[in-house]
Amino acid sequence: MCITKLTLTVYGPPVPKGRPRFTLSGTTYSPKATVDYEELVRISYRQKYGLFMIPKDKPIKMSVTAYMPIPKSTRKGDLPIFESETHPHTKTPDISNIIKIVEDALQKYAFENDSQISTIIGHKFYSNTPRVEIEIEQ
Repeated sequence: MCITKLTLTVYGPPVPKGRPRFTLSGTTYSPKATVDYEELVRISYRQKYGLFMIPKDKPIKMSVTAYMPIPKSTRKGDLPIFESETHPHTKTPDISNIIKIVEDALQKYAFENDSQISTIIGHKFYSNTPRVEIEIEQ
């Protein structure tokens, strides 16, 4: 299989990479929301591309666009702007944390190691359809 561009949409509100947590004994673990979202990304990838993985010697360009839910407090007059999916989202979560959860989820699934990523682009917008759209080019 020779694919030069992978596209993937993960539906649902984007989840940022959570900070590691520690037990009283000092063991680290990831928050449940992080683990669950990484699994959702992996399942979405496997459903579309199966076992295909970009070779480890290939550099990758990745684009991640997060569409965040429109706040319920948005004024009716502002709704068309937010619904256009071009209004930037400037609140938390940070785009870097959304990118990180996608990188970590797809490591060993879409590519061998996230060190293969040589270029990364991220965007956040508002939408009535919360989701993350991922493009990976080699």
